[in-house]
Amino acid sequence: MKPASISADGFTPEEPSIVFVHQLVASAIANFGLNLDLLEGITILADYQRGVSQFDTGFEDGALSASEGSVVGVGMTPLVLRGAVLKCHILLPRKVVDDAKMPDHSELARKARYTISHELGHCDDHQNLTSRFRAEVLDTAARRNVLDVGCRATWSEYYVCRLVAKECPEMLRDMEESTVRALESFEAESRIAARYGSMGDREEGQRHAFGAGFNLFIVFARLLGHLDGLGMSFQAACRIAPAYLSNLVRMADVEELHRTLSALWTRRHEWTALKEVRQLLTPLSAILNRI
Repeated sequence: MKPASISADGFTPEEPSIVFVHQLVASAIANFGLNLDLLEGITILADYQRGVSQFDTGFEDGALSASEGSVVGVGMTPLVLRGAVLKCHILLPRKVVDDAKMPDHSELARKARYTISHELGHCDDHQNLTSRFRAEVLDTAARRNVLDVGCRATWSEYYVCRLVAKECPEMLRDMEESTVRALESFEAESRIAARYGSMGDREEGQRHAFGAGFNLFIVFARLLGHLDGLGMSFQAACRIAPAYLSNLVRMADVEELHRTLSALWTRRHEWTALKEVRQLLTPLSAILNRI
């Protein structure tokens, strides 16, 4: 593939940050065997919030918003539509690139380089699925059905975290902490969903429940993918189990989610349709039925 176009707010192509990111891209391709043919470019944003909100994906109603909560300003890799051509584009905060340039022994540098490899991994996932299921990928991106988007995002996080885990094994601590926060958030959102149901607004209750459920699954998928990428088991390595699990989210649910994701990974080259990721609705439904 030809080198990705990399741009940064207010800097020339010869700026050291841009040269450094080119080097990281080449390293990720070599280390993880990534296919980046779908990558349109990488944009480094000094004002990440503003840059993301103004970025043109090419999709109708395709406006982006920067991540909220504990992952503000990490980066994102949306699909983009350029005429009839489907591509993807990486958006990175300037701080991530600045941190990545720090000395090799710096933990900030290792985590920033992991972030960049992680986003490149999303390009690889987009490429793999688009090359086989372009119509389905395009339909999911355009219609944004909550079930399809949620299942697709959960799979993608598992796939990417498993793929690039060895870039920064110590990310496990951050992922454990994010999972604890996600479990606490899910408990709160599930109470809101239950209140809507008790007031007769079943549709709004379901919207809250599915949104909260997929947010939880995406965070768990990152953790499980990272552990699988390192060859570590959830029960042996993760300190959150069972202390932060509850009557709503049980160990059996985590194990079923893990089995489903692991089976999808093993069979990923044999999928006959993108809708195979809808298998994730089975463990999700088991949890949501308790709300």
